[in-house]
Amino acid sequence: MDINLQIQELEQNVWEERFYPLLKNKIDCLENAIEKIIEYEKKHGKKERLEEMQSIANQKLATYKIDFEKSPEVQLKENKVALENEYDEAQKDIIRTRMMNNYISMKDFETAYTVGMELLSWCHLDVWWLMNVLIEKKAIKESKIKETQNLYLEHFKKFKDNSYLWNSLLPVFMLDPNQVSISYIDEVFKISNSNEVEKDNVNWNDIGIMYFEKNAFDKAIESYLKAAEQLKLSEKDSSSNLAIYYGNISEAYLELKEYDTAISYAEKGIEIEFDNRTLIELKLTALCKNSQSDMANQFKNEISRELPQLQESLEEVIIKHSGR
Repeated sequence: MDINLQIQELEQNVWEERFYPLLKNKIDCLENAIEKIIEYEKKHGKKERLEEMQSIANQKLATYKIDFEKSPEVQLKENKVALENEYDEAQKDIIRTRMMNNYISMKDFETAYTVGMELLSWCHLDVWWLMNVLIEKKAIKESKIKETQNLYLEHFKKFKDNSYLWNSLLPVFMLDPNQVSISYIDEVFKISNSNEVEKDNVNWNDIGIMYFEKNAFDKAIESYLKAAEQLKLSEKDSSSNLAIYYGNISEAYLELKEYDTAISYAEKGIEIEFDNRTLIELKLTALCKNSQSDMANQFKNEISRELPQLQESLEEVIIKHSGR
């Protein structure tokens, strides 16, 4: 079945839970933003722009005023293309409204005004969210997987900061990793380094997983290291994610048989999450494969005293990897 037909079939299923409410929310957000802009104009004496702004606002609201008395089925039939486009705008406008409110609370009125005016301008129209839904519903199969992966890369090149595309990075790849070449992943890597991309959006860990799945372990490590560095530079409290990234690096070094380095990164992760079973098993595996059986048993005993529930699984790791 053609992907466009799949999209059409799926639209009705997602309408009530995601589509229709968000459009109504968009109208509420726009009206709220317009009120704040008018309030700002009056308070700060920018009356020369007020008339123009109100004209733009009224045009936008006239465009967005959907007849909510009609059933979703009727509205979808009558306004299919317009409503698809509006969904993506709605999400962006909601984010802008939140930003605007934040700037107002910080008394940064000029920036708040700029963001508010952006609410009244046309956004990039994209319906990639439908493909996300198709992936979630496991509606893409067989011959359409390759087509979807190519479509993803085509969109990704054009719309590098589209959040739906970034969130689809790994799911699209995992539809069938065998159909994705290293050069495809290299292209995503190149895009991720582009100056046109908001660096906070880049999913370096996902890119690392893609490389790992293709046995490109050196490139996987490079991507994982970028993910870790990105997280350190951010102000987010995401130590658990950092532990995961260190574990991924450790696993890649295991595949390269660089056991000392694998141990080192596993230990970095354990310092963050001492009870992380994956990290513990990675370190134990690396010790066994590095012919450090005494240290492996000592480490197993130390962990078993602290986390007795892991004792059995750690013994299995030693049995599996000893002598290799």
